[in-house]
Parts: sequence; C-alpha cells; structure tokens
Amino acid sequence: MIIAGKRIRIVKIERLILAVLIATLVTFLLSTVFIQVVQGTEPVEYRQYIVKSGDTLWNIAEANSSEKEDVRSVVYEISRINHIGGSDHIYPNQALKIPVS
Repeated sequence: MIIAGKRIRIVKIERLILAVLIATLVTFLLSTVFIQVVQGTEPVEYRQYIVKSGDTLWNIAEANSSEKEDVRSVVYEISRINHIGGSDHIYPNQALKIPVS
C-alpha cells in the first residue's frame, strides 16, 4: 500500500481494521457535533405538568408560551412530545411534558 508517496507494508490486518474503525467513529462523532453547532440545536428541557379538570392543550400551551411563540406550534410540540394524536384527549391527573422556552 502506498500513502503520501511512501510504501507501507501492512503487518497485521487487525490493526488496519481497528485504525479504520476508529477513524470512522471519530469522523462520525465530530460531524454530529459540527451539525448540531451549525444548526444551533440545543437540548430541549422539559418540565412536568399535571392536567387539571377543564384544562385543554390550547390553554396549557398558551400558559407555557412566550409572546413571540405561536400558540399553535406550542400545542403541536406538546402533542408530539407526549404522543397525543388528533383525536386523543387529555385527562385530569395526566402528566404532560412541557418544553421550557
């Protein structure tokens, strides 16, 4: 094998395989971190909310969103995080994860 104009003799194929695997793993980890930095994604923090009688997703989202946020997107996020479908209901004493802005 020739690398950078120098002839290299592979003594143990296991070492070569290990080196390639390590290089691949390091590349993957660094690219994942780089993508998160470029996209500006940060880990989302959640708080728990216990549903009370008469609560709606809209009211919960409205109470937990900032003025800059569209309440509809907060309702969507709460539904997505808690696996609540379109026809599903919330119930008193149900624990919901609410994203912290």
